Amino acid sequence: MKIYTKTGDAGQTGLANGTRVFKDHLRVELYGTSDELNSVIGLGLSFLQQELQSGSVQEESFQSVEEQLHAIQSLLFELGAELAGFPTEEGSILQSDVDHIESWIDDMNRDLPEMKQFILPGGEASSAQFHIGRTVCRRLERLLVHANRTMDPSDAQPDRNAGGTRNETQLNETNQQKQGTGEKGKKAMDANEILGSTGMIWVNRLSDYLFVLARHCQRLNGGQDIPWKSRMQRPSRKRK
Repeated sequence: MKIYTKTGDAGQTGLANGTRVFKDHLRVELYGTSDELNSVIGLGLSFLQQELQSGSVQEESFQSVEEQLHAIQSLLFELGAELAGFPTEEGSILQSDVDHIESWIDDMNRDLPEMKQFILPGGEASSAQFHIGRTVCRRLERLLVHANRTMDPSDAQPDRNAGGTRNETQLNETNQQKQGTGEKGKKAMDANEILGSTGMIWVNRLSDYLFVLARHCQRLNGGQDIPWKSRMQRPSRKRK
C-alpha cells in the first residue's frame, strides 16, 4: 500500500462516499479530531505500560485498562468512518457500547475517594495524558453539537442534478429549518443529524470515562488527586 498518493497536494481530500472536499471541511475536522483523540488515548496507554514495566502498576490492573482502551480505540475508528460519510443504517455506536463504558466508569469510580473539590490535571504521566484525552474528547463533542445544529448531512454528497456538491443556497435553507422552533423545527433537526443521539451520548460518556481513568491511573501508581485551591485558600492570598 502506497502511503503518499499526491491527490491531496492541492488541499483536498476524499470522503468515505468518494466526494472530494477541501481539508477544512467540517466533516474532515470531525473525523480528524476523532483520530487525534484516538492517538492521545494510545499515548496514554503507552505511558501506563511504562509504569507497568517500572513496577508502579500491577499487571492485572494494566490488562483491564488495556482491554477497555483497545475497544474504545476500535470504536473511534468506526466513528471516524461514519463522520467521514460512510453509510450506516444503525450508526457506528450502539446502546451496548454506552452500557459498557458506563459500567467501566462505575467499576473504577467505586474504588476512588469521593471528590469534594475540583482537581488539577497532572500527576503521573498516564494520568496527565488521559486528562488531555478528556479535553480533546470535549472538543470533539463541541464540534459534533455544532455540526448537528448547523450542517446538512447531505452537504458534500454528490449532487446528481448539477454534478457537484450541494450549493450554498440549499445549505442555508437547511440551516434556517434547523433553527426553527416548535415540533416542526425539532423534526428537521432530528432528521438531519450528523451523528445520532446514541453516538452523542457515547462521546459524552467517553470524556467522563477518561476523567475517571485519569484518577484511576493516579491511584494505580500510588498517588493521590492534586486538589485545586482557590486563591483564597492559598496562604499568600488570604485576606488580612
